[in-house]
Amino acid sequence: MRRTGLALTLLGGTVAAQAQVDNLRITEVDPATGEVEVTNIGDEFTTSVNRPFCHRFVYQNNIPANTLFGAGGIQTFSLNNLDPAASDLWIYRSSPFGSAANLIQGLQYGAPVTGRAGLASGDDKWSGADSVAPMPPSGMTLSWDGFGNTAFDWYVDETPSLGSAETETPGTIPPSTAFPAGVQDFESLLLGDTVSVIQNWPVVDSSPPGAFTIRTVSDVLGTTTPRSMDSSQWLRIHDADPDDVQNRFYGPTIEAVVESNYEWRFFNAVEAPPPASGDNYPRYTIQHVDGGFANTWGIEYRNDGVYLVVIGSGGTPASTLIQASTYPDDLGVWQEVSLIVDFGMDTVSASIDGQTPVSLPINLAATADATRFRFCYRGEGVGNVGTFLLDDVSVAVDDPRLIFANGFEE
Repeated sequence: MRRTGLALTLLGGTVAAQAQVDNLRITEVDPATGEVEVTNIGDEFTTSVNRPFCHRFVYQNNIPANTLFGAGGIQTFSLNNLDPAASDLWIYRSSPFGSAANLIQGLQYGAPVTGRAGLASGDDKWSGADSVAPMPPSGMTLSWDGFGNTAFDWYVDETPSLGSAETETPGTIPPSTAFPAGVQDFESLLLGDTVSVIQNWPVVDSSPPGAFTIRTVSDVLGTTTPRSMDSSQWLRIHDADPDDVQNRFYGPTIEAVVESNYEWRFFNAVEAPPPASGDNYPRYTIQHVDGGFANTWGIEYRNDGVYLVVIGSGGTPASTLIQASTYPDDLGVWQEVSLIVDFGMDTVSASIDGQTPVSLPINLAATADATRFRFCYRGEGVGNVGTFLLDDVSVAVDDPRLIFANGFEE
Protein backbone atom coordinates (compact mmCIF):
# COMPACT_ATOMS: atom_id res chain seq x y z
CA MET A 1 0.00 0.00 0.00
CA ARG A 2 1.42 3.39 -0.98
CA ARG A 3 0.90 6.44 1.20
CA THR A 4 1.58 10.06 0.42
CA GLY A 5 3.23 12.52 2.75
CA LEU A 6 0.99 13.96 5.44
CA ALA A 7 1.30 16.90 7.80
CA LEU A 8 3.79 16.10 10.57
CA THR A 9 2.45 15.70 14.07
CA LEU A 10 5.06 15.63 16.83
CA LEU A 11 3.66 13.56 19.62
CA GLY A 12 5.18 11.22 22.14
CA GLY A 13 4.37 7.55 22.61
CA THR A 14 4.65 4.83 25.16
CA VAL A 15 7.98 3.12 25.77
CA ALA A 16 6.53 -0.08 24.30
CA ALA A 17 5.36 1.72 21.15
CA GLN A 18 8.76 3.32 20.67
CA ALA A 19 10.45 -0.04 21.10
CA GLN A 20 8.23 -1.43 18.34
CA VAL A 21 8.98 1.52 16.08
CA ASP A 22 12.68 0.78 16.57
CA ASN A 23 12.11 -2.32 14.44
CA LEU A 24 11.29 -0.27 11.35
CA ARG A 25 13.90 -0.19 8.60
CA ILE A 26 14.15 1.60 5.28
CA THR A 27 14.83 -1.35 2.96
CA GLU A 28 14.48 0.02 -0.59
CA VAL A 29 14.55 3.48 -2.14
CA ASP A 30 13.79 4.80 -5.62
CA PRO A 31 15.36 8.29 -5.66
CA ALA A 32 13.84 9.06 -9.08
CA THR A 33 10.24 8.62 -7.91
CA GLY A 34 10.58 9.29 -4.18
CA GLU A 35 9.09 5.91 -3.34
CA VAL A 36 10.45 4.39 -0.13
CA GLU A 37 9.90 0.91 1.26
CA VAL A 38 9.82 0.38 5.03
CA THR A 39 9.97 -3.09 6.62
CA ASN A 40 9.15 -4.16 10.16
CA ILE A 41 11.83 -6.61 11.35
CA GLY A 42 9.97 -7.29 14.65
CA ASP A 43 6.55 -8.41 15.84
CA GLU A 44 3.27 -7.02 14.53
CA PHE A 45 2.28 -3.56 15.77
CA THR A 46 0.32 -0.45 14.81
CA THR A 47 1.96 2.96 14.91
CA SER A 48 0.53 5.04 17.74
CA VAL A 49 1.54 8.45 16.37
CA ASN A 50 3.04 9.89 13.20
CA ARG A 51 6.67 8.81 12.74
CA PRO A 52 8.63 11.31 10.64
CA PHE A 53 10.99 10.91 7.72
CA CYS A 54 13.86 13.36 7.34
CA HIS A 55 15.78 14.14 4.15
CA ARG A 56 18.01 17.18 3.80
CA PHE A 57 16.23 18.75 6.80
CA VAL A 58 12.79 18.26 5.18
CA TYR A 59 10.28 16.81 7.68
CA GLN A 60 6.98 17.11 5.80
CA ASN A 61 6.61 13.33 5.24
CA ASN A 62 5.84 10.67 7.82
CA ILE A 63 4.56 7.18 8.56
CA PRO A 64 1.04 8.03 9.75
CA ALA A 65 -0.45 6.97 13.05
CA ASN A 66 -2.53 3.78 12.91
CA THR A 67 -0.37 2.21 10.21
CA LEU A 68 -0.37 -1.57 10.69
CA PHE A 69 2.93 -3.41 10.27
CA GLY A 70 2.63 -7.18 10.46
CA ALA A 71 5.59 -9.28 11.57
CA GLY A 72 7.98 -8.79 8.66
CA GLY A 73 5.39 -6.46 7.16
CA ILE A 74 6.25 -4.04 4.35
CA GLN A 75 4.73 -0.66 3.50
CA THR A 76 5.68 1.87 0.82
CA PHE A 77 5.46 5.65 1.09
CA SER A 78 5.81 8.42 -1.48
CA LEU A 79 8.04 11.21 -0.19
CA ASN A 80 7.65 14.77 -1.38
CA ASN A 81 10.73 16.54 -2.74
CA LEU A 82 13.19 13.67 -2.27
CA ASP A 83 16.28 14.72 -4.20
CA PRO A 84 16.72 12.24 -7.09
CA ALA A 85 20.49 12.77 -7.35
CA ALA A 86 21.85 13.06 -3.81
CA SER A 87 20.17 12.98 -0.42
CA ASP A 88 20.11 11.56 3.06
CA LEU A 89 16.99 9.77 4.31
CA TRP A 90 16.13 8.76 7.88
CA ILE A 91 13.27 7.48 10.02
CA TYR A 92 12.76 9.27 13.34
CA ARG A 93 10.83 8.29 16.44
CA SER A 94 10.00 11.92 17.17
CA SER A 95 11.54 15.38 17.55
CA PRO A 96 13.95 16.90 18.38
CA PHE A 97 15.62 15.99 15.11
CA GLY A 98 19.03 17.09 16.32
CA SER A 99 19.08 14.20 18.79
CA ALA A 100 20.73 11.02 17.50
CA ALA A 101 18.73 9.06 20.09
CA ASN A 102 15.54 9.85 18.13
CA LEU A 103 16.98 8.72 14.78
CA ILE A 104 16.25 5.07 14.03
CA GLN A 105 17.95 4.22 10.73
CA GLY A 106 18.65 5.49 7.23
CA LEU A 107 21.24 6.24 4.59
CA GLN A 108 22.93 8.85 2.41
CA TYR A 109 23.23 8.28 -1.34
CA GLY A 110 24.69 9.85 -4.45
CA ALA A 111 27.00 12.41 -2.81
CA PRO A 112 27.54 13.95 0.65
CA VAL A 113 24.81 16.49 1.36
CA THR A 114 23.76 18.90 4.05
CA GLY A 115 21.72 16.68 6.31
CA ARG A 116 21.83 14.29 9.26
CA ALA A 117 24.55 11.85 8.12
CA GLY A 118 27.04 13.39 10.55
CA LEU A 119 24.57 13.06 13.40
CA ALA A 120 23.89 9.43 12.47
CA SER A 121 27.57 8.52 12.18
CA GLY A 122 28.24 9.93 15.63
CA ASP A 123 25.79 7.36 17.00
CA ASP A 124 27.04 4.42 14.86
CA LYS A 125 23.93 4.61 12.66
CA TRP A 126 25.90 5.51 9.53
CA SER A 127 29.49 5.07 8.40
CA GLY A 128 30.46 8.75 8.19
CA ALA A 129 29.27 12.22 7.25
CA ASP A 130 30.85 11.84 3.78
CA SER A 131 29.94 8.17 3.30
CA VAL A 132 27.44 7.53 0.49
CA ALA A 133 25.61 4.62 -1.06
CA PRO A 134 25.74 4.57 -4.87
CA MET A 135 23.23 6.36 -7.06
CA PRO A 136 21.04 3.83 -8.93
CA PRO A 137 20.55 4.26 -12.68
CA SER A 138 17.06 4.93 -14.00
CA GLY A 139 14.76 1.96 -13.52
CA MET A 140 16.83 0.55 -10.65
CA THR A 141 16.63 1.07 -6.90
CA LEU A 142 18.80 1.06 -3.80
CA SER A 143 18.25 -1.95 -1.56
CA TRP A 144 19.48 -2.79 1.96
CA ASP A 145 21.35 -6.01 2.69
CA GLY A 146 19.50 -6.33 5.98
CA PHE A 147 22.30 -6.10 8.50
CA GLY A 148 24.54 -3.06 9.04
CA ASN A 149 24.53 0.74 8.90
CA THR A 150 27.21 1.46 6.30
CA ALA A 151 27.25 2.38 2.61
CA PHE A 152 28.43 -1.19 1.91
CA ASP A 153 25.10 -2.49 3.24
CA TRP A 154 23.28 -0.81 0.33
CA TYR A 155 23.44 -1.96 -3.28
CA VAL A 156 22.02 -1.06 -6.67
CA ASP A 157 19.19 -3.45 -7.45
CA GLU A 158 18.46 -4.17 -11.11
CA THR A 159 15.26 -6.04 -10.17
CA PRO A 160 13.28 -3.66 -7.90
CA SER A 161 10.72 -5.13 -5.52
CA LEU A 162 9.25 -2.07 -3.81
CA GLY A 163 6.35 -3.11 -1.62
CA SER A 164 7.20 -6.80 -1.45
CA ALA A 165 9.90 -8.96 0.08
CA GLU A 166 13.21 -8.97 -1.77
CA THR A 167 13.61 -12.12 -3.85
CA GLU A 168 17.02 -13.24 -5.00
CA THR A 169 17.26 -13.26 -8.78
CA PRO A 170 19.21 -16.35 -9.84
CA GLY A 171 22.00 -15.54 -12.22
CA THR A 172 24.30 -17.89 -14.07
CA ILE A 173 28.05 -17.41 -14.08
CA PRO A 174 29.30 -19.28 -17.15
CA PRO A 175 31.91 -21.90 -16.14
CA SER A 176 34.63 -19.96 -17.92
CA THR A 177 37.42 -20.61 -15.41
CA ALA A 178 38.29 -24.05 -16.79
CA PHE A 179 41.24 -26.09 -18.04
CA PRO A 180 43.51 -25.00 -19.64
CA ALA A 181 42.59 -21.29 -19.40
CA GLY A 182 39.68 -18.95 -18.78
CA VAL A 183 38.48 -15.78 -17.10
CA GLN A 184 35.40 -14.88 -15.05
CA ASP A 185 34.42 -11.23 -15.38
CA PHE A 186 30.95 -11.27 -13.68
CA GLU A 187 29.55 -9.12 -16.51
CA SER A 188 26.70 -11.55 -17.24
CA LEU A 189 24.99 -10.98 -13.88
CA LEU A 190 22.28 -8.53 -12.90
CA LEU A 191 23.30 -5.82 -10.46
CA GLY A 192 22.22 -6.89 -7.01
CA ASP A 193 22.52 -10.63 -7.72
CA THR A 194 24.12 -12.61 -4.91
CA VAL A 195 26.62 -15.38 -5.25
CA SER A 196 24.49 -17.58 -3.00
CA VAL A 197 22.02 -18.06 -5.84
CA ILE A 198 24.47 -17.92 -8.73
CA GLN A 199 25.30 -21.23 -10.32
CA ASN A 200 28.89 -22.50 -10.23
CA TRP A 201 30.01 -20.24 -7.36
CA PRO A 202 28.63 -21.81 -4.13
CA VAL A 203 28.68 -20.05 -0.75
CA VAL A 204 29.13 -21.30 2.81
CA ASP A 205 27.51 -18.75 5.15
CA SER A 206 27.31 -19.31 8.92
CA SER A 207 26.39 -15.73 9.85
CA PRO A 208 23.07 -13.98 10.58
CA PRO A 209 21.21 -12.88 7.42
CA GLY A 210 22.94 -9.94 5.77
CA ALA A 211 26.18 -10.16 7.77
CA PHE A 212 28.05 -11.95 4.96
CA THR A 213 27.07 -11.03 1.41
CA ILE A 214 28.64 -11.33 -2.03
CA ARG A 215 26.82 -9.19 -4.57
CA THR A 216 27.26 -7.93 -8.08
CA VAL A 217 27.93 -4.18 -7.87
CA SER A 218 29.14 -1.38 -10.12
CA ASP A 219 30.52 1.09 -7.58
CA VAL A 220 33.74 1.64 -5.63
CA LEU A 221 33.49 3.21 -2.17
CA GLY A 222 30.00 4.41 -3.00
CA THR A 223 31.02 6.08 -6.27
CA THR A 224 30.27 4.60 -9.70
CA THR A 225 33.81 4.16 -11.04
CA PRO A 226 34.38 1.49 -13.68
CA ARG A 227 37.64 -0.37 -13.10
CA SER A 228 38.51 -0.27 -16.78
CA MET A 229 36.91 0.31 -20.13
CA ASP A 230 36.02 -3.39 -20.47
CA SER A 231 34.79 -3.95 -16.91
CA SER A 232 31.68 -2.29 -15.55
CA GLN A 233 30.69 -4.58 -12.65
CA TRP A 234 32.28 -6.87 -10.10
CA LEU A 235 31.61 -8.65 -6.81
CA ARG A 236 31.51 -6.94 -3.42
CA ILE A 237 32.45 -9.31 -0.61
CA HIS A 238 31.09 -7.78 2.58
CA ASP A 239 31.72 -9.70 5.81
CA ALA A 240 30.65 -7.85 8.96
CA ASP A 241 30.68 -10.90 11.27
CA PRO A 242 33.60 -10.90 13.77
CA ASP A 243 32.64 -14.25 15.32
CA ASP A 244 34.28 -17.61 14.63
CA VAL A 245 32.07 -18.54 11.68
CA GLN A 246 32.46 -20.37 8.38
CA ASN A 247 32.13 -17.74 5.66
CA ARG A 248 33.54 -18.52 2.24
CA PHE A 249 32.75 -19.03 -1.45
CA TYR A 250 34.51 -20.71 -4.32
CA GLY A 251 34.53 -21.16 -8.07
CA PRO A 252 34.32 -24.25 -10.30
CA THR A 253 36.88 -27.04 -10.00
CA ILE A 254 39.74 -26.99 -12.50
CA GLU A 255 40.46 -30.47 -13.88
CA ALA A 256 44.02 -30.60 -15.22
CA VAL A 257 45.21 -33.61 -17.27
CA VAL A 258 48.36 -34.22 -15.24
CA GLU A 259 50.23 -32.32 -12.55
CA SER A 260 50.71 -28.94 -14.21
CA ASN A 261 52.04 -25.54 -13.28
CA TYR A 262 49.40 -22.81 -13.22
CA GLU A 263 48.81 -19.10 -12.72
CA TRP A 264 45.80 -17.36 -11.20
CA ARG A 265 45.21 -13.65 -11.76
CA PHE A 266 42.51 -11.47 -10.29
CA PHE A 267 41.75 -7.84 -9.49
CA ASN A 268 41.00 -6.89 -5.88
CA ALA A 269 40.24 -3.65 -4.05
CA VAL A 270 40.12 -3.29 -0.27
CA GLU A 271 37.15 -1.14 0.74
CA ALA A 272 37.37 -1.43 4.55
CA PRO A 273 40.65 -1.98 6.47
CA PRO A 274 41.27 -5.66 7.25
CA PRO A 275 41.51 -6.65 10.93
CA ALA A 276 44.62 -5.59 12.83
CA SER A 277 44.68 -8.92 14.67
CA GLY A 278 42.86 -12.22 14.71
CA ASP A 279 43.35 -15.95 14.47
CA ASN A 280 42.77 -15.75 10.69
CA TYR A 281 42.70 -13.00 8.09
CA PRO A 282 40.66 -12.66 4.87
CA ARG A 283 42.24 -14.78 2.14
CA TYR A 284 41.94 -15.77 -1.48
CA THR A 285 43.28 -19.32 -1.62
CA ILE A 286 43.84 -22.08 -4.14
CA GLN A 287 42.35 -25.28 -2.77
CA HIS A 288 43.54 -28.73 -3.84
CA VAL A 289 41.60 -31.94 -3.30
CA ASP A 290 42.93 -33.84 -0.29
CA GLY A 291 40.03 -36.00 0.79
CA GLY A 292 37.92 -32.85 0.61
CA PHE A 293 39.17 -29.53 -0.70
CA ALA A 294 42.00 -28.21 1.50
CA ASN A 295 43.50 -24.72 1.54
CA THR A 296 46.97 -24.84 0.08
CA TRP A 297 48.34 -21.39 -0.70
CA GLY A 298 47.04 -17.92 -1.44
CA ILE A 299 46.86 -14.19 -0.80
CA GLU A 300 46.08 -12.83 2.67
CA TYR A 301 44.95 -9.31 3.57
CA ARG A 302 46.13 -7.91 6.88
CA ASN A 303 45.96 -4.40 8.27
CA ASP A 304 49.59 -3.68 7.35
CA GLY A 305 49.71 -5.23 3.90
CA VAL A 306 49.14 -8.03 1.42
CA TYR A 307 50.83 -11.36 2.14
CA LEU A 308 51.63 -14.56 0.27
CA VAL A 309 50.74 -17.52 2.51
CA VAL A 310 51.24 -21.29 2.43
CA ILE A 311 48.69 -23.16 4.53
CA GLY A 312 46.86 -26.48 4.82
CA SER A 313 48.28 -29.26 2.67
CA GLY A 314 50.89 -27.13 0.92
CA GLY A 315 53.87 -27.80 3.17
CA THR A 316 55.20 -25.89 6.16
CA PRO A 317 52.87 -22.96 7.01
CA ALA A 318 54.55 -19.68 6.10
CA SER A 319 53.81 -16.12 5.04
CA THR A 320 55.75 -13.26 3.48
CA LEU A 321 54.84 -9.65 2.72
CA ILE A 322 54.12 -8.86 -0.93
CA GLN A 323 53.21 -5.18 -0.54
CA ALA A 324 52.71 -2.91 2.46
CA SER A 325 49.37 -1.11 2.86
CA THR A 326 48.46 2.15 4.55
CA TYR A 327 44.84 2.88 5.34
CA PRO A 328 42.77 4.83 4.51
CA ASP A 329 45.04 5.83 1.57
CA ASP A 330 44.89 2.38 -0.03
CA LEU A 331 41.12 1.93 0.24
CA GLY A 332 39.25 1.45 -3.03
CA VAL A 333 42.45 1.03 -5.10
CA TRP A 334 42.29 -1.77 -7.66
CA GLN A 335 45.30 -4.10 -7.68
CA GLU A 336 46.09 -6.90 -10.13
CA VAL A 337 47.30 -9.96 -8.23
CA SER A 338 49.26 -12.80 -9.82
CA LEU A 339 49.76 -16.18 -8.09
CA ILE A 340 52.05 -18.69 -9.88
CA VAL A 341 52.69 -22.29 -8.84
CA ASP A 342 55.75 -24.20 -10.12
CA PHE A 343 55.70 -27.88 -9.16
CA GLY A 344 59.12 -28.42 -10.73
CA MET A 345 60.68 -25.81 -8.44
CA ASP A 346 58.22 -26.53 -5.59
CA THR A 347 57.46 -22.81 -5.20
CA VAL A 348 54.48 -20.48 -5.16
CA SER A 349 55.12 -16.88 -6.21
CA ALA A 350 52.97 -13.77 -6.04
CA SER A 351 53.16 -10.23 -7.33
CA ILE A 352 50.97 -7.13 -7.41
CA ASP A 353 50.60 -4.93 -10.49
CA GLY A 354 53.51 -6.67 -12.24
CA GLN A 355 56.10 -5.83 -9.58
CA THR A 356 58.92 -8.18 -8.57
CA PRO A 357 57.32 -11.38 -7.23
CA VAL A 358 57.99 -12.93 -3.84
CA SER A 359 58.12 -16.71 -3.34
CA LEU A 360 57.65 -19.41 -0.74
CA PRO A 361 58.50 -23.14 -0.86
CA ILE A 362 55.67 -25.66 -1.23
CA ASN A 363 55.44 -29.39 -0.74
CA LEU A 364 52.01 -30.66 -1.68
CA ALA A 365 50.94 -33.53 0.57
CA ALA A 366 51.19 -37.02 -0.92
CA THR A 367 47.45 -37.46 -0.34
CA ALA A 368 46.57 -34.28 -2.26
CA ASP A 369 45.60 -34.18 -5.92
CA ALA A 370 47.71 -31.70 -7.85
CA THR A 371 45.41 -31.93 -10.88
CA ARG A 372 42.18 -30.79 -9.18
CA PHE A 373 41.97 -27.33 -7.64
CA ARG A 374 39.76 -24.24 -7.35
CA PHE A 375 39.75 -20.55 -6.39
CA CYS A 376 38.24 -19.73 -2.99
CA TYR A 377 37.59 -16.71 -0.77
CA ARG A 378 37.82 -17.48 2.96
CA GLY A 379 36.64 -15.19 5.75
CA GLU A 380 36.55 -17.48 8.78
CA GLY A 381 37.95 -16.77 12.22
CA VAL A 382 37.50 -14.52 15.23
CA GLY A 383 37.74 -10.83 14.33
CA ASN A 384 37.89 -11.66 10.63
CA VAL A 385 35.89 -8.89 8.98
CA GLY A 386 36.39 -6.98 5.77
CA THR A 387 34.93 -5.56 2.57
CA PHE A 388 36.55 -6.32 -0.78
CA LEU A 389 35.86 -5.97 -4.49
CA LEU A 390 36.78 -8.87 -6.78
CA ASP A 391 36.91 -8.90 -10.58
CA ASP A 392 38.31 -10.76 -13.58
CA VAL A 393 39.39 -14.02 -11.94
CA SER A 394 41.47 -15.94 -14.51
CA VAL A 395 43.46 -19.16 -14.63
CA ALA A 396 46.08 -20.46 -17.05
CA VAL A 397 47.37 -24.04 -16.76
CA ASP A 398 50.40 -25.45 -18.59
CA ASP A 399 48.97 -28.19 -20.80
CA PRO A 400 51.67 -30.80 -21.61
CA ARG A 401 49.64 -31.96 -24.62
CA LEU A 402 49.94 -28.51 -26.17
CA ILE A 403 53.64 -28.26 -25.33
CA PHE A 404 54.48 -31.58 -27.01
CA ALA A 405 52.23 -30.81 -29.96
CA ASN A 406 54.37 -27.77 -30.69
CA GLY A 407 57.63 -29.72 -30.53
CA PHE A 408 58.75 -28.52 -27.09
CA GLU A 409 59.84 -30.51 -24.07
CA GLU A 410 59.17 -29.77 -20.43
